[in-house]
Amino acid sequence: MLPNAHVKLDVEVAYTDARYTRTITEDGVVIVREGQAVDSGFDFVSVSPWNLTASVDYLMSLGRDATADLRAEDTLRSQNPGPFALEDPQSPFYVPGYRPDPATNLLNLRAGIHWRHCDAALFVNNALNALPIIQQTNATGVLSQRLDAATFRPRTVGLTVSWRL
Repeated sequence: MLPNAHVKLDVEVAYTDARYTRTITEDGVVIVREGQAVDSGFDFVSVSPWNLTASVDYLMSLGRDATADLRAEDTLRSQNPGPFALEDPQSPFYVPGYRPDPATNLLNLRAGIHWRHCDAALFVNNALNALPIIQQTNATGVLSQRLDAATFRPRTVGLTVSWRL
């Protein structure tokens, strides 16, 4: 969307409500129950129900064939409330202390200058230095009580320069 010649807005919204529609058993053992949230596969990473990405770009002319742009992009993910098989003490997948991914917010910023043969940009990724515990997975590749987890890359500040011949 272009509110005017200098500002561009983008918004993306996605909603997922993936749940088992029936109870699945094997040899009389309940594997998953009807209504439990579907995870993203064997690694048991919870799927965020709401995903929102919004960005704003501001473009301007600096004269002498130079332009500049400022960009902010924010990505929000909601927490999946479950319930999950990993939280069910009667499931063979039960892991005490398992926590689904929390709601997260990742903000990236960028300022760039563009000339005919050269571009330069300063960026700040994860500007808020958000470090949530996400993507808990079974540490051994088989079911155990040990979990590994990840987080976002810490705040990263950098400069990129490119030259076109």
